[in-house]
Amino acid sequence: MRDRIRSVAVALALFTPAIIAAQDMAPPKFLQITREVVKPGKDLAHSKSEAGWARSLEAAKYPATSLGMSAQSGPNEMWWLNGYGSMAEVQKVNDAVDASPALTAVGATYGPPEADYVSNTIGMIARFRDDISYSSGTPMTAVRFFLVTRVVVRTGMGDQFTEARKLIKAAHEKVKAADGYGIYQVTAGAPAGTFLIFSGRKSLAELDNDPHGPAYVAALGGPEGQKKLTDMQIAYQASASTDLFKLDPTISVLDKSWAAADPFWKRKAVAKK
Repeated sequence: MRDRIRSVAVALALFTPAIIAAQDMAPPKFLQITREVVKPGKDLAHSKSEAGWARSLEAAKYPATSLGMSAQSGPNEMWWLNGYGSMAEVQKVNDAVDASPALTAVGATYGPPEADYVSNTIGMIARFRDDISYSSGTPMTAVRFFLVTRVVVRTGMGDQFTEARKLIKAAHEKVKAADGYGIYQVTAGAPAGTFLIFSGRKSLAELDNDPHGPAYVAALGGPEGQKKLTDMQIAYQASASTDLFKLDPTISVLDKSWAAADPFWKRKAVAKK
């Protein structure tokens, strides 16, 4: 949780893509993402440090929120998701942190040891694409996992990607599919044409069953519709990968309404350093 990575209100849920507060599900226009690649054998020490960092930020009246999660597949990473309505809001929070001796002290305490735990840090800014996202209505406080799909679209093929995703969204809406998702287009920190698709899950058991049955296939246009989508994906897609993440309240800084809605998000005591 780098001190330089700050923002106004975290968010994602992407069946209900946003979380300024647990009861407020309006998606943020922008998402700031911090990815930390954890060194081998440093998982426990890093997690303990991040938990102390998060609780210390709360104790120092950190004026923003941040949702933390850890990778269960792919590279050994921790991600923090921070959402906001504008870049002006980001500057407002940054200025408030810079003006606070207590918050500055937290960064000075927990920042330097990161070199022992983390081999790389990647920051990204992404813009929410409401036109191709689909909300199933599941509250964010019920989400425990995210499937995050990273798609890189070939140069000049953005319109084809959008067209394909609109077909998928229309089919989800027609059958009221349970697998909601939110799509963010990366504007900085990744190759041009990078999109992140976040899909929340309440439990891993949800992955045991395919949510797209015959009714969904019919809504896509049957076998012909599926073939059309496949052909479109072959044309526009340069690469794609999906990883599973587990949400972690111990490394998050969240609005109190989260814990009020679900004890899973209850804050722990500040860890001593």
